[in-house]
Amino acid sequence: MKTCKKCVLPETFPGIQFDEGGICNFCNEYKVAAEGGSTTDFTSEAEVKSALQKYRNPGRQYDVLVPLSGGVDSCFTLITLVENYQLRPLAFHSDHGWDDPEATRNVEKLCKELDVDLVIWKNDLGFMRKLFKYFNESNETEVSPCFACGNMLYLNGLELADHFDIPLVINGYSKGQAAMMHDDYKAHQWFSKMIEIAMNSGDQEFFEKFQNKWNILKKQVIYRERRDLENPVNSGKILFVPFFVFKFYKTDKQELQAICRKRFDWRPIKASYPTRTTNCDMIWLNSFRDLNVRGYTHYHDEYSTLIRSGEITREQALKDLELNPPDGMLEKLATEIHFDLGHLDSHSKEKILLVMLPFWSPLIPPLGIACLKSFLTRYGYPVTTVDANIEDRFRQFHSAYFETLARVVPENKWGNYFVTGKDVLQNHLMAHLHFTDPDEYRELVKILVAKTFYTDIDRLVIEEMIRLVQEFYAGLELFFDHILEREAPDVIGFSVFETNLPTSIFVARLAREKNPAVRTVMGGGVFSEQLAPGSPNWDLFLAKNDCIDAFFIGEGELLLLKYLQNELPKDKNIYSIQDIGNQTLPLAEAPVPDFDDFDLDAYLMAASYGSRSCPFQCKFCSETVQWGNFRKKGGKQIAAELKYLHQKSGRQLFLLCDSLLNPVATDLANTLIDEEQAIYWDGYLRADKPVTDRETTLMWRRGGFYKAKLGIESGSQRVLDLMNKKITVDQVKEAVISLADAGIKTSTCWVIGFPGETEEDFQQTLNLIEELQDHIYEVWGCPFYYYPTGQVDTRAWADRRYSLYPERHRDMLRIDTWVADCMPSREEAYRRMNRFAEHCKTLGVPNPFTVHELYKADQRWKRLHENAVPSFEEFEDRGSRVDDRHKVKKLKRAPRTRDLDGDFTF
Repeated sequence: MKTCKKCVLPETFPGIQFDEGGICNFCNEYKVAAEGGSTTDFTSEAEVKSALQKYRNPGRQYDVLVPLSGGVDSCFTLITLVENYQLRPLAFHSDHGWDDPEATRNVEKLCKELDVDLVIWKNDLGFMRKLFKYFNESNETEVSPCFACGNMLYLNGLELADHFDIPLVINGYSKGQAAMMHDDYKAHQWFSKMIEIAMNSGDQEFFEKFQNKWNILKKQVIYRERRDLENPVNSGKILFVPFFVFKFYKTDKQELQAICRKRFDWRPIKASYPTRTTNCDMIWLNSFRDLNVRGYTHYHDEYSTLIRSGEITREQALKDLELNPPDGMLEKLATEIHFDLGHLDSHSKEKILLVMLPFWSPLIPPLGIACLKSFLTRYGYPVTTVDANIEDRFRQFHSAYFETLARVVPENKWGNYFVTGKDVLQNHLMAHLHFTDPDEYRELVKILVAKTFYTDIDRLVIEEMIRLVQEFYAGLELFFDHILEREAPDVIGFSVFETNLPTSIFVARLAREKNPAVRTVMGGGVFSEQLAPGSPNWDLFLAKNDCIDAFFIGEGELLLLKYLQNELPKDKNIYSIQDIGNQTLPLAEAPVPDFDDFDLDAYLMAASYGSRSCPFQCKFCSETVQWGNFRKKGGKQIAAELKYLHQKSGRQLFLLCDSLLNPVATDLANTLIDEEQAIYWDGYLRADKPVTDRETTLMWRRGGFYKAKLGIESGSQRVLDLMNKKITVDQVKEAVISLADAGIKTSTCWVIGFPGETEEDFQQTLNLIEELQDHIYEVWGCPFYYYPTGQVDTRAWADRRYSLYPERHRDMLRIDTWVADCMPSREEAYRRMNRFAEHCKTLGVPNPFTVHELYKADQRWKRLHENAVPSFEEFEDRGSRVDDRHKVKKLKRAPRTRDLDGDFTF
């Protein structure tokens, strides 16, 4: 491993770069800073001594708190403060359970010799055992378990100083440790990583205790320049001073040992790391983990600073940093904290690349692969995630393709244009990969448009569409060539839906061409619908598969982990939770999604989730097929995750990707209200009875509920019953109005042409939208889609299905589009879809697709509703904090009564 020729930092250190001479950028930057000099530091010990006299206060029991480890740095600090500076200290020693008895004896002997009061803080051994276990298990490269432990001891000291009203803490930190402490950017990064590791432990009790420890930080002031020490700190604040930060104090171990031996019979412990230091036994395991996971220990950064300041030679530092644990020590420590040392065998871990390819709406960063990354990194796998949907070149192709279609498809046949048009695009992208006869290819493109928009297109438009697709794939190849060269993955995982299956196949083949040894795996929603195992599509697809090694059906974390660990059956390549005993991931143990690889500024919202699967069984839906049994997190867990992601990304607005928020909304809202967190959330909601309660929706609004995606589906009670929705039209009305009065955006989803829907049923849908138009934020309509397997009521339509496209084109498409031969016909359903879109447009109820259209929809909503939530535009400024929760008020509305015709009026 390449290491700086001046200090001891290796090439794995974050942000490191080497010049032509092999010197790292940190050494070069230190030299420039040193030549510039310092105007804020003290120039002599006498000046420091004079400044400290201001802290001598006869009215207080103690002037200063001095943490003691039993090592020479902290012992010398206490001796100096008592004998040279005449301060009255309270000595503090933190015992976390793995201290060497000799170090504790050093502390006790010194305090007795100096007649100094001593507090020994006995830490919760169970808590510390968990801390070491979880931080050693983490694959996080920026944070050491020693740093996490050191912060807990540091916070103990601040709590003690606060308890005894001591305004000053002086610690025997070396210059290297002081430099690390003064790096605000790095400190913020490390704090964020520590919270993430604690949260991802899946141990809610530990996480809450860990998080609560940091509350005392609001009282600390860290010494940075001489006026911090010369001007007494404000009441209630505590100034922390690293003693050896001053230029005239040297952390010369031999000299300090000689002073301490002479003064109070100081004795070294038998074995420590680094050599010539006094650290606890756990330093051996923590440092062993660091070398395996990071390539350097917690002390390499510190010693590099000491080298630059001239306090130690590089040769001595390298010698001190050699890790030679006592025989059996690592095994003993690992057993005590219930940690598997095999977890640190990082050299055997394959490098994983998880990708989301076009086309999938980049409204949020891809949640699925973010969840997989955070889960796999917990087990030591290096994982990179890529979302190609935010690339400008692919967005431009998407726009150009749909603009070309729009020139030839009459506007009165657009319907929900981009939703309907995706069927043309995804089938065209698949056909382009597999055609052999150009004329048949052109014929198929013409058929794709005719069977989707029920219109004809000419040869020139077909040629333009083909040219665009050809250029798109050429761009995708260039893009992914770069990714493959940069990442050199051992395994590539594709998150696949209907719309990005063709591009996933293309990239899988490309990866195989570049590296025949790479393993390719697929999972995602497509395997619960279009490509559900056992369906006609699945058999054809599998027979033609030439690029995928394994398929995962359903929830992927445990399946992918066991695949990587070679624990799945070797005689197959299709896996579901049945292959692991129907085991699903307990959500209380699920790590927070890891979005670190994504440019979050490219998305409209952040993302998370509070539950998986759905407690209902609607006949057109495949959620329960995909996720298995319904599970949910508690409100406190969801709120803590949102708070963490908010602090990390600066985003206040989240899309919760649950199938339904009904089971978690009240608990989450109450938690955010109690914790006074201004976090807003959007998600899918069922229009059931609790949603009709005005007090409930107002509480949700105050708790951050931003937009409800309501699966209304139909305005006909008969159709709702056919769907097994188990809601009534009256409930729908009350729910939509209740949400709208609270100001929550109501995004209503409708299924047009469900089998059995009559013209009268469809008209009732149009009437319901007209009745509720001012209470609907947006409409989202789509034609009914039938899949041969995967839907709850698939079997009821099985004997009435047919393939939409000619059989002769099957090899090009690879996946048939199936239609249920029911009334209304597919063509009639699409006509109704067009009428639906025109009706909503006439009413002025929007269906926004662009950011500009979203802003217009927000303006309309604010005009209509006094309690309207903030607009999307208000969340765009990351530097400002949006919080309108306290402005929400209950509106007075006349009670609903029946008129003589039996209809509801106001």
